[in-house]
Parts: sequence; structure tokens; C-alpha cells
Amino acid sequence: MLALLLGLAAAVGWVVFDVVAAVVTYPNMTTGWWWIFVSAGGVLVTLTAVAQIIEYKAHQRDEMRHSQEHDVLAQGSIAILAKMIGAIGQPTDTVIEAATTKLALLENKLSRIEERSWIALDIDRKEILASKLGVFRGHSVQVVAHENPDCQELAEDIKDCFRKAEWHVRKVPLTGSWATSGASGLIVTGWEHTETLCRATADALMDVMRASVTTTIDMRPHQIFESDMPEIIVVVGTKKVR
Repeated sequence: MLALLLGLAAAVGWVVFDVVAAVVTYPNMTTGWWWIFVSAGGVLVTLTAVAQIIEYKAHQRDEMRHSQEHDVLAQGSIAILAKMIGAIGQPTDTVIEAATTKLALLENKLSRIEERSWIALDIDRKEILASKLGVFRGHSVQVVAHENPDCQELAEDIKDCFRKAEWHVRKVPLTGSWATSGASGLIVTGWEHTETLCRATADALMDVMRASVTTTIDMRPHQIFESDMPEIIVVVGTKKVR
């Protein structure tokens, strides 16, 4: 929130500077140049505000992703502390056994959370995926995701790898499409004329993610699609629980 407020304050500062500068230099300006000057300031304001809003939303996604794990850790710590306080005066072995049992339960809860959530790609895995995708540089792709924060974070990582591999990444909203509603697992979709590329992309994702990838091929003639239709669509759905 502080970053957003500072960004908006900076935007207001741009407006004030722009207006003052325009007023001071107005006698030497034509009407056309005055409007150009003011419009340029407006663009700077808009870009500043948008950048700060994007940064704020990204921060919120990260906070949501970690909040559940933090809650489990906090509840487990409180439970262990309460158990130890209640065990004061009891034999040491009894206290240790109770604490060990609570720790085991806490580990099981965290394990279940990890099983249900995607883990973001680290630097090494990003490098490997980008290298595998780089063999097919120049092709086009669209990456979308389920609304869950872990799905969105993984989708952004995958998009970064495609960009590094010099693919043409289509600019579309990350969530909210029909393809992402209720999506489960990793899905790679191609068309009849891109089937080989589709399966190669799925294999690259499978090797790096160490997870199964569903491949679908739309057999309709590609001429019926828009000219900017991507050759490959990657959907990051909720992680499948084994």
C-alpha cells in the first residue's frame, strides 16, 4: 500500500510540475506546443500510476500465497506452546512426546499445502526451460492461468521463459478466460498444423516441472481462426493432487 501511495504522490507531483512549467513558459509557447507539453505530462502520470498498481497487485498475490502457510505455522506453534505449558510438572519424556506429536501434525499440514500448490520456478529451472524452448524460437504462444495465486505465479514464470527463448508471447489477460475456469493441471493446446510443436512444448514443460502435462490438438482447419491466433496455448490450472 505504501508503494501505491508513493506512486500516486509522484504522479501528483508530475501534474504540479507540468502545470507550473507550462504556465511559466506559456508566453513563449504556441497553443499546439502547450497541449503537447501538458499531454506528455498526462502520459507520465498514467504510466506512473499503472506501474505502481501492477507492483501492488503482484505484492498482494505473493502475500496471499504465503498467508496460508504462515497461518498453519502460527497455529502449530501456539498449539505446541500450549501443550508444553499444560505439561509443566509432568515428566520430561511426556512433554517431549507431546511436542513431537504436534510437530508431526504440523509437518503433515504443510506437506498437504505443498501438494495442492504449484512451486514457482527457481533460476536453474527457468534456465533449463528457456533452453529447451529456445530450440523453437520465433513461434507464438499464449499463457493463461487459473485465478489461484500459485497458478498465476507459475504462469508468469513460464511466460518469462518463453520470452527468454525468443517466442512471441501474446498479450492477453492472465485469468478470467473460458479456458482457465475450473482448469486443472498443465494443459498445452495446439492445432493440427502445430501438433509437433505442441507436443515438443509439452515435453519441455514436463521435464522441468516434473509433472504430467495434458496435450490437446484442435483438429479444426487453422484458416478459421484469427490471423493473430497463437500457435500454442498453455493453461496453468490448479495442481492435481496425487
